[in-house]
Amino acid sequence: MTLDEAVARIQRGLSFRTDKRDEIVQSLEEARIDLEMGKTLPWFLLVEDAPLPLLAGTDVIALPTGFIRQARFERLRYTSSDSDAPLFIPWKTLDEASLAYSGRDPSGPKVAVLRANSIKIFPVADLDYSLLWSYYAHSTALDGEDADDNAWLANCPDALIGLAGERIADDLEDEIAVAKFQKISARGKAQYLFEEVERDQAGGPYQMGSNN
Repeated sequence: MTLDEAVARIQRGLSFRTDKRDEIVQSLEEARIDLEMGKTLPWFLLVEDAPLPLLAGTDVIALPTGFIRQARFERLRYTSSDSDAPLFIPWKTLDEASLAYSGRDPSGPKVAVLRANSIKIFPVADLDYSLLWSYYAHSTALDGEDADDNAWLANCPDALIGLAGERIADDLEDEIAVAKFQKISARGKAQYLFEEVERDQAGGPYQMGSNN
């Protein structure tokens, strides 16, 4: 679905109004942000196996652009030059990592600490490393030039349309439209939550599309 199609769908739910486009786009963007602050994030926001460079002599990696939270049960990993098997880096608290590794000679990554805007690696790297990591990232903003590339519009537009439409209908004091959009929102959320449960139970790999 495109942004224009989403706007038209909300206008249709408001008794086929043809105005309020700017307000609808803003409400769609607000709805996107709200959905991406939720406890359960959908599979289409997952970025898999993203490379994170760690340079020799450093111990900090900036968090990727748009980072929301790390994927469950996945650790940073890398493959050393003398092995084909990946080496996994456990997460630790800053206290644990500092007590165990501060002051040690540079070496390959041993532990990682997730900070507000970065990942701190212990100890300092002795070489350049290319770490791999999977994490959830924000989708494309709906009030920008690339709005049609938004992952919610592509995978679960009802969740977005329902929440945004409800906001607009509430502002217009249109109780019938509010109830209509609440049903759309509930249906959309149920769709991606059901898919998440199915993927968890299947225990298989996530199937990624444009977000790889």
